[in-house]
Amino acid sequence: MKSKVLEMDMVEYLPIPYIFGELEKSIGGIEFFLIKGTNNVYTDKFNIEESEIIDKDISEVLELNNYEELLKCIKEEKIKKIEFREFNVGYELMPRKVSESEYIIWFIDITKELNYEESNKIKSEFFANLSHELRTPLNLIFSSLQILELKIKKINLKEEKSISKYLNMANQNTYRLLKLVNNIIDSNKITSGYFDYSPQNYDIINFIEGICQSVVDFAKQKNIDVIFDTYVEEKVVCFDLDKMERIILNILSNAIKFSKDGGLIKIDIRENNDNIEIKISDNGIGIPKNKLNSIFDRFKQVDGNTIRKGEGSGIGLYLVKCLVDMHGGSIFVDSEVGIGTIFNIQIPNKIIDECECNIIEKNLQSSYIEKIKVEFSDIYA
Repeated sequence: MKSKVLEMDMVEYLPIPYIFGELEKSIGGIEFFLIKGTNNVYTDKFNIEESEIIDKDISEVLELNNYEELLKCIKEEKIKKIEFREFNVGYELMPRKVSESEYIIWFIDITKELNYEESNKIKSEFFANLSHELRTPLNLIFSSLQILELKIKKINLKEEKSISKYLNMANQNTYRLLKLVNNIIDSNKITSGYFDYSPQNYDIINFIEGICQSVVDFAKQKNIDVIFDTYVEEKVVCFDLDKMERIILNILSNAIKFSKDGGLIKIDIRENNDNIEIKISDNGIGIPKNKLNSIFDRFKQVDGNTIRKGEGSGIGLYLVKCLVDMHGGSIFVDSEVGIGTIFNIQIPNKIIDECECNIIEKNLQSSYIEKIKVEFSDIYA
């Protein structure tokens, strides 16, 4: 008991607010916690006199949603979070038993943590609302265009070809607007530190080959060949499927956009020590050496000439770099004007124990078509 008394004497000098009290029972057997004392740090923090809380039940002093839960936490010496809305602060209550029925309750300031949680909640709601508000009208436009296209085919108008031309133009530019909306929202999510990363174990060779095969027909329309090659037939590693798809499609989109008629795009994958190396090369117009250092900067475009051939917001490669960074990987670019460009992506050669690759059964092919339409929407004939 002597050590408990000594402990109580010592806590008086600690710069942490606390209250001291006793668990008691009423005549009817109902438990309550009666406050017996506090320290100067507590009274200064909450602008209150000690006499105002002495011999009062704790429920009269603190804002409590669940009184029984707090009493249980006190008896079991468990931490309980609580907010003081009047003072706009939050605390963790840390009970410590000092005798058979007496407890000291420390108030550990967690205001920053609560503000961070609240900030994340606000960000989540903001991005959800923003996505809804921007994408909903675009989806309505898509639906209207599809219905219009079907009606035109049914009535077999003489000017069907001419009308289809304008419908295709409207479709492509709606996809282009959707791509811009996606990029702006996602780049802001990254800047705000609120962008999901969901890694899974999956065969990256098969995954990237599927993306490349889906791009072949589109590239042929531009008289561009796409060749996929691999030095490894199968390799299961940990990566986010959606993010990796975005990375590969964006770089392939740029390669097609800036390739010449009769151009060639090569994709090859190899295992390189602790990394999986994905190399995407083209023989297009190339990038000036003095622009390579800024190519992954946000809103940065290479020059006016490239913009005329294929329009863009300057967000795409910034997102690519961020998505590669999320994987703990790295991306490099080498280019020469008039010769072509090589993007080299390196992803850690590792798997995670928490998930098995055989539980992932996705029809990836069906999702590529729509995403290619969005990602390639700023490539014009």
